[in-house]
Amino acid sequence: MGRIYTRGMIIQGNMPTRFKSSLLLLVLATCICLLMFQMKGNLGEHLLGQFKTKNTQYSNTASRLGPAKPGLGSPGDPESIRARFIQRSYLLTQMCALPRHQVATRRNSLEPKILKLADGQLNLCPIAKVGTTYTIYDMKPLRFSGQQTELKSDTPTSYILVREPYSRLLSGYIDKIVTTERWWRKFGRLIISKFRLGASENSTQCGIGVTFPEFVKYVLYSQNAGRDLNPHFQPIHQHCHICRQHFDFIGHLETFEEDFGFILKSVNINVEDFNFDHSESAIRSKCETTVRWRQRIKKCQAMCTTLRDVWWSFQARGLISKDIRLPVQGADCDSISGAEFTELALRAHKASLGKMTTREQKRSFLVQLFTQVPLQDRLLLREVFMADFELFGYDSMPPDLFPEIHQQNRNS
Repeated sequence: MGRIYTRGMIIQGNMPTRFKSSLLLLVLATCICLLMFQMKGNLGEHLLGQFKTKNTQYSNTASRLGPAKPGLGSPGDPESIRARFIQRSYLLTQMCALPRHQVATRRNSLEPKILKLADGQLNLCPIAKVGTTYTIYDMKPLRFSGQQTELKSDTPTSYILVREPYSRLLSGYIDKIVTTERWWRKFGRLIISKFRLGASENSTQCGIGVTFPEFVKYVLYSQNAGRDLNPHFQPIHQHCHICRQHFDFIGHLETFEEDFGFILKSVNINVEDFNFDHSESAIRSKCETTVRWRQRIKKCQAMCTTLRDVWWSFQARGLISKDIRLPVQGADCDSISGAEFTELALRAHKASLGKMTTREQKRSFLVQLFTQVPLQDRLLLREVFMADFELFGYDSMPPDLFPEIHQQNRNS
């Protein structure tokens, strides 16, 4: 007689074939359930391990993930912000493991300069055009909480701030190439002499009026040649030895207030002491500097043209509504003081609050300027900054900046 063992019992006798099959299936199902129960504690880790392994197989991982977002709770929720930091660190680790990024982060690499802030509790690796200047300035008067003396750590908290690559590049163009006289003499002259056909003698000597397409050609040239580089226009992945250094926090300018507030609290700094809005400081500095260099500027172009350029830059940065025009013209441009120009700009800034959507206006200027650049140069620029997009989770080909590509995809 056959024997079937199940749950410690022995059933003897000649069993019908159908019954035997059913009983065997029951035993198998029971074993599977027990096995799954035992694995339950490790199942999540197992699946996460599979995800991490597969994640390294895609070259467009960062594009698929998109910008790191809270995803938990409400905006400003500490757990949401913590999860966002974890996601960013994980993405950076995964991307830095790829050979192409190990190569990219060494090309045209800049030696990191670590700034010690908050009485040595914070180490910042500064990157141009991500708000670092104002961050450092505002850190000086900060006060520690009452427990700070006891809570000081021998190991400082390290962090970096990054920014969406296309908007960062445009910010460098506007702030340095368009509106700062001393940058005209070096980079303006270089760009016009190399990339403008039939340039006038005045524009070549003064370096004024560099267009954004010309500026993009300079960025491509400097990266390919490894010459005439400047940190303001170099990709973030060429700063701070990104893939060789450990950073406790990776802050994004797009979520600066939440990110930096969380970082400050992590070292017990009173967040209320920090000024997160630098709009008025930026306006005041640019207005006063522009008027201060009036005599040198007038040797190259009319002062009214320069004031209009500065006003336009405030609009492109979302500080003044595009519907508010510069209220100065003619001889007044040559006599206006720095304080008067500042007052006009600050008044326009305050009048713009609530009457415009800052993010939308900034985006419209970005789209307008980028779409003036030939598609071939935009695609080459994308390749230059590709490591930035993938390391920090930004979209390398947004539809509004590459409408031709997305139109082709829709038609295919």
